Amino acid sequence: MKDDRLKRLSDLLISEGYRWLAAPPELVKFTGVPEADNLLNDLDRYPHAFVIACVMDRQIKTEKAWLIPYELQKRLGSFEFAELASLARSSPEKKKRI
Repeated sequence: MKDDRLKRLSDLLISEGYRWLAAPPELVKFTGVPEADNLLNDLDRYPHAFVIACVMDRQIKTEKAWLIPYELQKRLGSFEFAELASLARSSPEKKKRI
């Protein structure tokens, strides 16, 4: 009887998993700011936005951490890897202005 219940539960969990995988992705609202949430949800183009927010979330308040990628994008005008890499090589004066 217990094995039968476990089998039914396992089958139910697997079918629910397949249903969720087949469903269209939903926008996760991390910040309440639509532009920031769109950036964080665009894992194909900006996976680093999500990673940066996760790292920041361990160091500062969540409400601020998840907005950092968006704030950087606004200040830099882009959030492409090349733009971020050029910032890393830029002068300390330029970094202070950001």
